[in-house]
Amino acid sequence: MKAIAAYGESLSDQSGVTKIWVSRGDNSGTHTKEQSLWKAAGYNYTLISAEPWYASVGQGMGATLNVANEKTAYTLSDIGTYLKYEKDGVISLDALLTEEKSLLNVYSFMAVNQTLAANQTLHDKINYIDAMDFIKYLISDETQQLITNYGKADYAQSLFQGAVQPLKDNAPQPIVQWIKDAAFFDGSECPPQYRNGFPELYT
Repeated sequence: MKAIAAYGESLSDQSGVTKIWVSRGDNSGTHTKEQSLWKAAGYNYTLISAEPWYASVGQGMGATLNVANEKTAYTLSDIGTYLKYEKDGVISLDALLTEEKSLLNVYSFMAVNQTLAANQTLHDKINYIDAMDFIKYLISDETQQLITNYGKADYAQSLFQGAVQPLKDNAPQPIVQWIKDAAFFDGSECPPQYRNGFPELYT
């Protein structure tokens, strides 16, 4: 991000500055991640996004990739959309950085406490038992394999990675540690005081 900003600044004296960064600009998860990356690099996002070399599309990932491709610019993309567009020959952008802690996107599932939710009138039809059955399904060997294999036949690589077995094996590193840093609470995927039964999930 610092190198991109420095390059953009080097173009600031030119008329008709080329857009070198293309943002979704749509308040999506990817856009939020982008903002966090600018902040981590030490920049004020409001100021950066107003720079003449910065383009905000205000649309989804596909449209953003198309604009970045047209301008031969940098952008932040999810791997699935990128691989689809790249395979179909829609874009010819290179993926420069694909494995980095700050780009990790962990999907987590959390069952809502039925009693607490009822007290807060969040929802009167919460089914805790079914939620726990769904969690068991998600972490089963079969489902984890489905997740890991998704997209592999079409794109020669997985679009998602199951996390259960790597966490059990504590490998590969450093990715497993990145997952723990992003998704664990007090060193656990679910601290004991919140487990409410189902010890088989935490063996």
